[in-house]
Amino acid sequence: MGCGTGANLSYLAERVGPEGTVVGIDFSPGVLAVARERVREYPNVRLVRADATRPPIQKHAPDAVLATFVSGMFSDPAAVVSSWADLVGPGGRLCLVDLAETTVSTWRTLNPVFRTLVRMTAPPGARTMRGSPTEMLNERLVAAHRALESRCRVTHRRTHVLGFARIRAGVVA
Repeated sequence: MGCGTGANLSYLAERVGPEGTVVGIDFSPGVLAVARERVREYPNVRLVRADATRPPIQKHAPDAVLATFVSGMFSDPAAVVSSWADLVGPGGRLCLVDLAETTVSTWRTLNPVFRTLVRMTAPPGARTMRGSPTEMLNERLVAAHRALESRCRVTHRRTHVLGFARIRAGVVA
C-alpha cells in the first residue's frame, strides 16, 4: 500500500517468485509512472491507481500487506490498518514502515531537524492546522502501530536509521 515509485517492488517480486504476484497500489499517477518503469521487467508485478484506504482487492486474496511511509497520511490510520488485517485475513501478514521522531537518547538532538523536514514536506492543509504536523504524524503512527498490534497474534518491531525508521510487522489473529 502506498507503493510510491516502486522502490520495494522488484525485491518483493523476486521474493514471491514467478508463481506469486505483487500488487503495488498508490493514488498518485506520477509516482506510479516511475514505478511502472522500475518494474517493467517483472511480469509478476501489477500496479493499480487506487486509494489505499479502499484497495480494489478481493478479501483474503493477498497473503500480506506492506505499507511504507503511508500510515501517517490517513485521518484514521487505526481503521485503515484494521481494514488491511481484514483484507489479508487470519494468518495473513501486515508490515508498517514509517518515519517518526527518534526515541533513542543519543540521537534526540536530531529531532528538530526531523520536525523541520516534516513541516517542509507536509501537505498545505497540515501547515495551517492547530498543532504541529509532527505531532499529528506521531499520533497517527502510534494509532496505526497499535492497531497492528491489536489485530495480530505475533508482532515484531525494529528501529533503524538512528531510531527514526520504525518497522512493525505481525501475523493477523
